[in-house]
Amino acid sequence: MGGKNRRELVSWRINKLPDSEQLNDWVNAQSNVQNSITSLVRHMIEQFGYRDITQHDIQRILFQKPLVDELKFVLSELKGAPLSVLSENESSSAIPVTEVEHITESEIRNSDKHKNANDDIYGMIDKTSL
Repeated sequence: MGGKNRRELVSWRINKLPDSEQLNDWVNAQSNVQNSITSLVRHMIEQFGYRDITQHDIQRILFQKPLVDELKFVLSELKGAPLSVLSENESSSAIPVTEVEHITESEIRNSDKHKNANDDIYGMIDKTSL
């Protein structure tokens, strides 16, 4: 980075780009375009270092990240949601849920006790049958 060109000004010809209207809308929404673009560049440096962000691996990450973030959000929202039985009107490609087992807190505690007991390989032997 030290021996490269030190730029004082970088121009950005928005009107030559196919999505110039969207870009102009974004630029117009910024209170300070220079600060906004500088913030974006600093974020890219933090994420990818001093690499060309048009490289395939970086583009793949940039386009997949929003999908991954959306999936994480959806999954976090669904954690507390109750399971339901699919109706006949819903897609047949989905796996139908025919029964939902409700587990009480005491059953969970008992299950934890069994897990600990199962850690001992001899604990499962019925001593009365010896």
